[in-house]
Amino acid sequence: GSIAGDLKEEGLFSQNYYVRGNVPGVDSIGYAGGAAPLEYEEFCSMEGVPEAFSEFTVSFWAEGMELASFRCGYGDSVDRNQIPAVPEKEGYYGSWPEFDYDYVTGNKVLEAQYEKWITVLASEEKDEKGRPLVLVQGEFLPENSLVLTQREEGTEIGIASGEENRGEGNVYTGAVTVRVLRGEQEDAEITLWDNGAYRKLPARKVGSYLEFTMEEPGTFKIASPEQSDGGQAVPLYVGAGGAALLLAAVLAVRKKVLGKKLRDKSVPDKR
Repeated sequence: GSIAGDLKEEGLFSQNYYVRGNVPGVDSIGYAGGAAPLEYEEFCSMEGVPEAFSEFTVSFWAEGMELASFRCGYGDSVDRNQIPAVPEKEGYYGSWPEFDYDYVTGNKVLEAQYEKWITVLASEEKDEKGRPLVLVQGEFLPENSLVLTQREEGTEIGIASGEENRGEGNVYTGAVTVRVLRGEQEDAEITLWDNGAYRKLPARKVGSYLEFTMEEPGTFKIASPEQSDGGQAVPLYVGAGGAALLLAAVLAVRKKVLGKKLRDKSVPDKR
């Protein structure tokens, strides 16, 4: 993995030099007089060092086309504001490879990398059958996640960037197609909280879900037709383990009623 400037017949390195901190030497070890590390300025001042070692080019390419190139000296930086945007590609998102733009040490060709969008996100909250309470469709990054927050106005949909930022607000402002589990509500409607008032949204049934579109993630309610003006909404259990809590409450009521019946039967009739 090293470059030999001079190698004697008996296999000894001689007069090999490299820039300190950029090349590991021979097996990560420098040898005085054999393979010696030098500071960059000292390295370039040596006789016979090509001029190309003192000026570098950082170029940006996408789909076989050069978009921009910058000439830099050793240790220079590339102005991030001058870096071209990755061209759009239908069905994909693009990014430049990781690179230290603040400290250039050689020529670099950066080729745009394309990955397919994540098109559907599911809520962590599920019903007792394991079905997500909410699904959203859009163009998301792999680190994005769907976050549901229960507010007085209804259920707020948010798209977070990474698990560590799940409570830090919405990072997605594009349109989303939403599917929300409607349960047994055959005539349920969707209302959107918009500028301090509720507005009915067109929705269609897709199996056990209601599907509707938001111009961007927002707050909605599931309501029966007579309640679509913002009255009491059909409950959507979005708290952690909401479905499990609901089931536990039902079981607790059943247990209480059953216990009362058993106690009534165990008391002798004194009439």
